[in-house]
Order: sequence, then C-alpha cells, then structure tokens
Amino acid sequence: MCSVTALCSEERTVAVGYSSGCLTLFIWSPISSIGGDSARPPVAEFACDAHAGGTLGVVLTHSTQRQLIISSGGDGWVRVWGTELGVPLFAHAVIGADATRGPYGMLLELLVADPLVWATAAGRSVVVGQLHMPGQDMPGKGTLTMEPLPHAIDDLQLLPNGTIAVASFGGVTLFHRTASDTKHSTVRTPTQSCTIPNGYPTLPTMHYIRVAGSERTRRDDIGASLPFNGWVRSLLASPNGKWLAAHVSAAGRQTPSLWLWRCADGADFECSGLSAPINAMGWSVPPLPKRHSPPCPPHPITTIPQPSPPPILASQHRPIFNHPNTAPS
Repeated sequence: MCSVTALCSEERTVAVGYSSGCLTLFIWSPISSIGGDSARPPVAEFACDAHAGGTLGVVLTHSTQRQLIISSGGDGWVRVWGTELGVPLFAHAVIGADATRGPYGMLLELLVADPLVWATAAGRSVVVGQLHMPGQDMPGKGTLTMEPLPHAIDDLQLLPNGTIAVASFGGVTLFHRTASDTKHSTVRTPTQSCTIPNGYPTLPTMHYIRVAGSERTRRDDIGASLPFNGWVRSLLASPNGKWLAAHVSAAGRQTPSLWLWRCADGADFECSGLSAPINAMGWSVPPLPKRHSPPCPPHPITTIPQPSPPPILASQHRPIFNHPNTAPS
C-alpha cells in the first residue's frame, strides 16, 4: 500500500502526492440547501502517475487567472499541471550541487511557489522556475540555479514579497527578488545576483540578490543573511512575511529551541520553555508563537514596535524572547 508523501490545499481543492508517484486532485463542490451551502463528498478530478520514485512535493497556486499544480518527485523533475488536465503543461529536470539521489534520480522534497515562480532545493542549490508568461495562459520555461550554498539545504520558504528564505547550517539565507528597473540600495552588500531571462519585454526581468549577513558571519565564512550558531532544521514564514520561525539545534543545547527572526531588521529571539521535541510549527493570524509550557503562555509578537524601511537584514544582537514583559523594544 502506498503512503501519502505530499499534501496541499487551497479553498475547495486538495492535491495529494503518493509514494507510488501518483498525483491526485480532489475538488469539493458546494451544493445549495435550506440551511445554507454545504459540500458534496470530494471528487477526484484526475489521478496520474506524476513521478517515478514518488511524488515528494505538491504546491497549488494561481498564475494568469488559472490554478496550477506544481509537483516534485524522486526522479529529479518538477512538473506543472493544470487542474483540468492529467498531462503536465511543463516539466523541468533539476540539476543541483551534492543532491541526494535515489534509484530514479535526484530527490526533490522541498517545493514552494507563488503566482510568478516555483522554487525547489537540490542539495546545496536553489532552483527557481518561471510560472507567469505575459499574454499566454500557460507556465513559462525560464529557470535558474543559484550558486551552491556552503551547506545542504534543510528547508525552504517563499515570502509574500517574493524573497526566498533558505534554512541550513549557520542560519537562514535570503534571496531578494527585484525587477530589472528596481534600485538595489535597500539591500546592503549583495554577494550574489541571478537573473531569470524571460525574453518578454512586457515583463521586467526578475533578479535574485543574495542578502549579505553581518561582518561576523562573513568573517566566519558562513555567509547567512540571518545567522545562527548551529542548524536550522525547519523554517516557517508568518502569513504577512514579516517573521520567520525555525526549529534549531546546536552543540551543547539539550532542549529543543524555537527561534524567531524579524525580517525587517534581522533581529532574532529565542523562545524557550519547550519540554518536548518540535515536530511541527504553525502561525495564527495575527501571528502568535505557540508555547507548550505553562510558564510561557502564547503571546502576540505584533506588540513589538516595527522598524521603518528600508530593511537592513543583518543581525547584531540575540535578545531572549521569553515573555512579553521582557521582549526587546
């Protein structure tokens, strides 16, 4: 029996990937009733063999008023599907540095997307593909592979402003997306620039600039935009994209730690008091970090004064964030 390896949902649509490589799309259809609208049992819109070696990542997004399904698998391919067809609109073979490989190819477990691009992690590299094509109701074929990071990628997030956040040993690396006519003065000391050549004059070429960290991280050759002295195992962006939460581990730490970064200025906070390993994270709206220990109840982080732009994105201090009364100003 095959197991579920990837799952995502959006409104009344759910896409499910299986270890067998199958990809299934379920759609809930509303029905009218006296008491109001309800839903019929889910209907499988289509099911297809998407990836050899298992479907490991699934994302639902919209591009040019059309819902798209992006999938990645154990065969080293990323495929883009339309909801009305069981045939991929576009498929891309991913190439990365030091990626884990299975019997069918590279294992692509991390996958994120927004209406413009999709991104996946291949070993130490981030691969980005274009989704939006001006004047055409289909995905684009422009792709790029970022320069490899010093360490393997553990997690990947795509912020609402288009910034790609990459978790690995040493902290979080940010790749800021800008248009070709955007001035880069708001980003300090960019160390890497990549471009998606789309060939369409009606859409500015998208640039990705690697945001540099502090002088200390550059001196230690870690280079993370948001540094941490250890491993960032998993990463989750807040719904508004202003905060990043991470499950971290480091030598000498006996208890699990939840770390927060404020994206506007790179300030970081440790949320202590957890008594068990972290298996999953989630944000509420407005953002509230959840705690499991009675002495540290949930509390809003939006009470912390927000700095004004432009962003600096370089960490200078490590205040301990244990209680609202001790939160830094």
